[in-house]
Amino acid sequence: NNKCFWEFEYIMSQLNVDTIGSQTGSNVQLASGHTLKDKDGTAFDTQSDMVKLHSVNVTSAQSTADFFFADTDWKASLYHSFIVKFRWVRPSDDDRRLYWAMYNDSTLVSGNYEKHIWYERIDSSQSGGNGHSYSTDYVDISSGTTGTGTREGVRGTIEVFPAKDATASPSVDQQTWWHSHCDVRYENGYSWTADQRGMFDSATAVNGCRFYMNSGNIAQGQFDFYGVRR
Repeated sequence: NNKCFWEFEYIMSQLNVDTIGSQTGSNVQLASGHTLKDKDGTAFDTQSDMVKLHSVNVTSAQSTADFFFADTDWKASLYHSFIVKFRWVRPSDDDRRLYWAMYNDSTLVSGNYEKHIWYERIDSSQSGGNGHSYSTDYVDISSGTTGTGTREGVRGTIEVFPAKDATASPSVDQQTWWHSHCDVRYENGYSWTADQRGMFDSATAVNGCRFYMNSGNIAQGQFDFYGVRR
């Protein structure tokens, strides 16, 4: 009866199950005012500021790694920025550069991408420099070329702060900003690090990006796309 069911709910302190399912739908929700904790009493972060929205794992040669709106559902109304982390990236051919470009839905955001880069050799001291550059329709993520030799490849992180998208825009037009960090083992075996600060001087909407080699295919790599929640 109802009284017995209420008493059962009240006195139960531990539930041992293999699977928890939802009674009326596909979601299981924590009751308002309650906290979910681990075995040590530490609260789980159920509303993380950084949310993984899409991943691309390249295991055989492909031309691009795409993070378009159809894949990620990234919206300026929900997120401040988007972040892409990538590792183990290698080209199919020797002596190649890793590029990335901004997209709105599945359309390239065309124009001049300006940046300032600081680069320095990791496996040698006092070797490097800095400078300003711009490129049309893409950004070179590193300070040089990588290849197919021993342990050669690229890893890095990019964060993009779009000027707007279809869901939200500022009251006064802004431009898109980004910053990135990249470590690369060159095709000659040297290891370098590069930091960049960049801008796209336009109020054009941006909600995604694409990665590709300056020529040929990406042979391998793991790419993860995150939204930074507002």
